[in-house]
Amino acid sequence: MSDKDHAQMNAIRRQYPNAALFLCWWHVLHAWRQHFVTTSFPELWELLKKWIRIEDTDEFWEYWKKIKVVTPPSLIEYFESYRLGDNTKLWSAIWRKDRTVFQECDTNMLVEAWHHLLKGTFMEGKRNRRLDHLIHILVDRAIPYFIQRHRRQEFGFEGGDLEVEERMNIEERSKHIMIQDITAVLSEDKVYLVKSQSKYQPQ
Repeated sequence: MSDKDHAQMNAIRRQYPNAALFLCWWHVLHAWRQHFVTTSFPELWELLKKWIRIEDTDEFWEYWKKIKVVTPPSLIEYFESYRLGDNTKLWSAIWRKDRTVFQECDTNMLVEAWHHLLKGTFMEGKRNRRLDHLIHILVDRAIPYFIQRHRRQEFGFEGGDLEVEERMNIEERSKHIMIQDITAVLSEDKVYLVKSQSKYQPQ
């Protein structure tokens, strides 16, 4: 998964020619919206946000027809030159079907925050660190930093991070799942199917 760093992508293709290389959807949409004012073209923006996640090929191209109707000519040229053709494989959900939740992972603001912390704080804003130096930073600075932070959180000196808050939210919502909404699947992995609880509203 890349944010379209060409040096990074070229290195991956050179060293791992059989690897599946994708662009982060957040970064793709961010790049698209740099080419037009979303408030001036709200219909176009809604279409683009749906277009990127369409898995059916026919539906994908039907959406492209709809998009061209409400898109300025300069933006159509941008898509045809830089986003369609072979480049479609990098961002379209057509090429991301039948993948596990880990293979479908996208970069997100938590990743961006960690990237900022790593580069800005631990690496002091300097680029092109040697690999051995980077490993030293991760082992001798980053890991002790997070151990100390977690210890402070345990004693209430800092609030929980987003991951902890989300886990607590999931655990709270799980208390309201009815037994009839859970089905055991006969397998060695002890798999359970849980009916969607998306309509649950905490009291």
